[in-house]
Amino acid sequence: MTTNRKQKYYQDRFDEKYKVIKTNLEFDHPLTTTQKQWLRLQRLSHQKEGGIDPITPYKIEKLDELIPLLGYDWRSFKKSNGKKLLSFKKRIEEIKLTIFNNGAPDSNQFEWLKSKKRIFKRNPKSLSIQQQRQLDDLTELLGFSWRDIIIKKGNSIFNYYYYNIKNAILKGEDISDSDKDWLTSQGGRYAAKEYISIPEHQLERLEELKKLLKLPWEVSNTNQNPYINKEHKSTAQWFKEMAPFINITQIEYKYDMPKGLIQKFCKYDTPIDHRWVLVLEEFRKEFCDF
Repeated sequence: MTTNRKQKYYQDRFDEKYKVIKTNLEFDHPLTTTQKQWLRLQRLSHQKEGGIDPITPYKIEKLDELIPLLGYDWRSFKKSNGKKLLSFKKRIEEIKLTIFNNGAPDSNQFEWLKSKKRIFKRNPKSLSIQQQRQLDDLTELLGFSWRDIIIKKGNSIFNYYYYNIKNAILKGEDISDSDKDWLTSQGGRYAAKEYISIPEHQLERLEELKKLLKLPWEVSNTNQNPYINKEHKSTAQWFKEMAPFINITQIEYKYDMPKGLIQKFCKYDTPIDHRWVLVLEEFRKEFCDF
């Protein structure tokens, strides 16, 4: 089996198992032992890096979408710390209690409400009449209806971490390791904000976190992305293939890059600041979309 066929096989197998698990969680169905073991394997693969079926940025992004539904971070979850999945009725009761105590649901609960809106929008029969009424009963407490929640693709994970970190700051609690990892990755995005597209509301929230935590989100040689090697290789390969057809010097000038940076990046695999990796990725996307 060739490398590409192997990759496709592992990718298809991942997508198949992931889809079943996500559907179960969205419908509040308990995960089977096999599904829990699969999540554990993803965590181990993430910790080890590499192997026959390595974790990839795509897989990490998809697994991150499960965090609000699982109620814990798949990267660091341990059996002794795990939470038993609550029934639909219990979820509603917890949300009511949280609103009474704090005035609003927490980030996990809000993501759960969004998941109900998402599956209801996909298939109205996915929620029973009784479940819809239970959700409708929250309207007065929430100040809005779950039916009016706007689902914006790609924002849920960003908001999940943002609210987690902000709540920890306001309560004077320590920020978890997984939240710190997320902050590190956002530092790279922030450093490249002049060159890549970041939604305005996300940029505002990154600015807010930067001020609250006094983060040194400036360009530096140590500001490396955890997936830089994989991104580095794919981007470098693309630039190697396209070098005869594009003006590398002009690209460096356009983005105010150090002279010769792209050549070193492509020809000698020289590690570069994460900002420039993102800039080159952005250029490649724009070029391919042109």
